[in-house]
Amino acid sequence: AWDAGLLGDGVLVAIVDTGVDCGHKDLRCHGTGRDFTGSGSTMDGYGHGTHVAGIAAAIGANGIGGSGVAPHAEVLPVRVLDSGGSGADSWIASGIVYAADAGAKVINLSLGGSAPASILDDALNYAVGKGALIACAAGNDGSAAPSYPNTYAGCIGVAATRKDGETGTAWTNTGVNADVGAPGDSIMSTCIPSKYC
Repeated sequence: AWDAGLLGDGVLVAIVDTGVDCGHKDLRCHGTGRDFTGSGSTMDGYGHGTHVAGIAAAIGANGIGGSGVAPHAEVLPVRVLDSGGSGADSWIASGIVYAADAGAKVINLSLGGSAPASILDDALNYAVGKGALIACAAGNDGSAAPSYPNTYAGCIGVAATRKDGETGTAWTNTGVNADVGAPGDSIMSTCIPSKYC
């Protein structure tokens, strides 16, 4: 894809998660984003969102760290999970709608739960209608049990492959939840505070 020039130029990737450390030297954030948790900041207090942001869009060819899948893309931080990694369905739905309205072409949802919520389905449909591609975690239960919002039609479900390229890890969901697989085991990426892990 990189050889074909597909580096993420002009693409805004919304990381709808625990926030993003936009002070990290290997991330290029688009503005300050928005917080829906009530904390008043999109700064990542948990580390998950920053790690995801680096996998998606860490700056490439800058002599530090690694490179994201789309090294020229910009990251839009959308905090919908608190410093413990938990969040309300209403926060997540609001974050999805905000990301779509902000012009995100890709919305990443590396989160999920076992209970369906129509508010999430509605938000996904809204974002898809605005032209966004939505990548969702297939789930971390090691089963084929439904994980939401991934189970909804608006999501492209992503299961984790092992670092040797073999399908499945002990913890990733498979079956009806997974549309594609991508490396998800022992991935080096950006993390807090301003380091790599």
